[in-house]
Amino acid sequence: QNAFYQVLNMPNLNADQRNGFIQSLKDDPSQSANVLGEAQKLNDSQAPKADAQQNNFNKDQQSAFYEILNMPNLNEAQRNGFIQ
Repeated sequence: QNAFYQVLNMPNLNADQRNGFIQSLKDDPSQSANVLGEAQKLNDSQAPKADAQQNNFNKDQQSAFYEILNMPNLNEAQRNGFIQ
């Protein structure tokens, strides 16, 4: 039951993958540790990558830097303060 619940709540599996693992658990409960391990590996491999989030942050940070750098009404001290 624990393995079934864990597979059911893996956010990165699609419905077909989830159903396949659940069916495997039903077919041979003695293999629950192995099935759960495979499901966890697949779930982890399909998780959104932190690198993509970091790259988006870097692009946003770079855009903000250039926007501040080109604000005509800021003096140099103000500009440097915001950039820091």
